[in-house]
Amino acid sequence: MEFKPLYVHQIYGQNEEIEGYEGLKVNIFILAGSLETLVEFQYEKKLQNCEDFLKKLKEFCFLEGFETNRKKFLEKIKEEQFFKPKGELIYEYKVSNSEEKEQIFQIFYFNSKLHHFLENYKKKFQVFLKFFIEVASFVEESQYWHYFLTFKYNTINNSYTFVGLGNKYEFMFDSQNSRHRISQLMVLPPFQRAGHASQILKQMYEHAQKDSKCNEITVEDPSQDFQIVRDIVQCEFVIKNNFWDWVQSVKKINKVEELEKIMISNIQEIFQKTKIPKQQIQRIFEILILSKILDFQKNNENVIEKFKEKYIQKMKELFEIKKMKKKMPIIVFENVPFKVDIESVLQQKKCKNLMKIIIKNFMKIIFNNLKLLFKSQNTYMEYDIFFICLLYIQKNIYIQKFNILIIQKIFLNDKFIIQF
Repeated sequence: MEFKPLYVHQIYGQNEEIEGYEGLKVNIFILAGSLETLVEFQYEKKLQNCEDFLKKLKEFCFLEGFETNRKKFLEKIKEEQFFKPKGELIYEYKVSNSEEKEQIFQIFYFNSKLHHFLENYKKKFQVFLKFFIEVASFVEESQYWHYFLTFKYNTINNSYTFVGLGNKYEFMFDSQNSRHRISQLMVLPPFQRAGHASQILKQMYEHAQKDSKCNEITVEDPSQDFQIVRDIVQCEFVIKNNFWDWVQSVKKINKVEELEKIMISNIQEIFQKTKIPKQQIQRIFEILILSKILDFQKNNENVIEKFKEKYIQKMKELFEIKKMKKKMPIIVFENVPFKVDIESVLQQKKCKNLMKIIIKNFMKIIFNNLKLLFKSQNTYMEYDIFFICLLYIQKNIYIQKFNILIIQKIFLNDKFIIQF
């Protein structure tokens, strides 16, 4: 298989150019299973002040290094036949290729805490994230990262080919409650448009749904392509679990009265069983309604217009929510001074780190209050601190006023006041 990277700007700058060479060609050979790597290059002319492109490639991409000696790389090819994916095999499925032949694919799960021996392999497959996700970054080692790797399994020679991966992070609020956030999902170009991304995403959702501690699974900055895959997977979840009987019972919506009868009556039940956020459930609800409005002929115009009207109204409401977020925080901490004794702090740390220490200690109080709030509301959301005002008064520092904005909040009428 041969393919080119989509992005190298994180390695060689925004222009994606290697300076100081004429006619430079770089070939990167990666073994299908073990992901051992050989880098070869050639050029017509080398200028005096050329950049060390191999150093940058190793520093910003191939953290485990790579071979530049072909003979040494050939020795590693001999060992490739013994490669077997480590971790836990959680799912196997088949896909028919263009020649109508079934190919077997397997999804393996691993976690840094349970499978710590896979950390070196993680550094190898993360290379593809830099090449195919525009703003991808390498993740630090943590027991709260969960990885889902897909391999193509060749039954003839028992070999494995890396296909793609997905990962998510587990945010712990206490020992019994957490929220999973999907961070990255990537499938290599030769295997794209074959349903592999959907299979990985399904396993990520099912893993969260089986976890009794997980209250919700969200997504970090979803791209347009990812949103399409997510919509498909979530629609399948809803239909498969018969959450909405009308999806099967109604063949076609061609009257306004039929459209008006369809409502979400069990959104909380769907949320608890699927761990899908409520606003995303609403989106799936609208997609399934639209799927029942089959044709756009004259006899269906009233239904279409009614659907458009409802959708436009919802967009207006969302727009108003966004405007309100900029103007007013949902959670307001009252103006109660928070006092820090500088003398005791200075005895422990140097003065240049003073502000970091103060804010760090201050944040502990904030997070403890948020944890209590969320526990009482049974809701877990992302938050963003957007305003902190510090007053310097002699040897003491008072944090006089600060606001915290909770995003992804559905009901903006709720306003919580916390004092301490």
